[in-house]
Amino acid sequence: MKNSKEYSLKIKNLYKSLKKKSPKIQPVKFDDPLEAIIFGLIAENTTQKNAEDAYKRLNTDFVDINDLRVSSLTEIMEMLGSQDQLAKDSAQRIKTVLKDIFERHNELTLEGLKKIGKKPAKKTVDKTQGVSQFASNYCFLTALGGHSIPLTEKMVKFLKENELVHPDADNSDMSGFLERQISAKDNYEFYILLRKEAEIVKAVKKTEKKKSVKKASPKKTTKTKPEKVLKTKKKVKKKAKKSKKKG
Repeated sequence: MKNSKEYSLKIKNLYKSLKKKSPKIQPVKFDDPLEAIIFGLIAENTTQKNAEDAYKRLNTDFVDINDLRVSSLTEIMEMLGSQDQLAKDSAQRIKTVLKDIFERHNELTLEGLKKIGKKPAKKTVDKTQGVSQFASNYCFLTALGGHSIPLTEKMVKFLKENELVHPDADNSDMSGFLERQISAKDNYEFYILLRKEAEIVKAVKKTEKKKSVKKASPKKTTKTKPEKVLKTKKKVKKKAKKSKKKG
């Protein structure tokens, strides 16, 4: 990545700053890489908290992964807690991944990947239909013991808006750059801290936008209905006639 020395210092200072504000984060480990892929596909399109809640519902609402495989898009989206396009994309990818793995392996597990080495395992995950770059990197980080920092769109936007990476860098450039700055033992903690910071900033901006819209909106004015205007005019005319008669 261009100007890597300049951005390297910024990233290291960011990490120090975020660590000071947060308690120690324990790495998450998935026994089955398939479970990590599913969580990654959920987490890519929502916040960390929403992803954790959705994954809990998945383990409660579905008997097992095969039950998830044969479920409808609507049922999976209900588990995700949203009916928007991003939830639909996640649900569709989950179904595609499970279908591909079941058809190729005749079972719904990828535990065997842990026995073939990190790089071959990563290649197998990348070739699986429906797996996104984020989900693959998340699986590599949390289930295959790899050195990886997955990036959501919010995280990428945060890095660029705060000039922490080169503006022309793509996701692959950024991931590789961050992995060179953060050691393998710290990469999960850095991923979570960066993710939460990016999501907090996004939430704050949304709140500020709502407040500014409320301030800018004109005050409501009560308009008199035409019927009421006519009735008022009739009353005025009647009063005028009565006063003439009395005179």
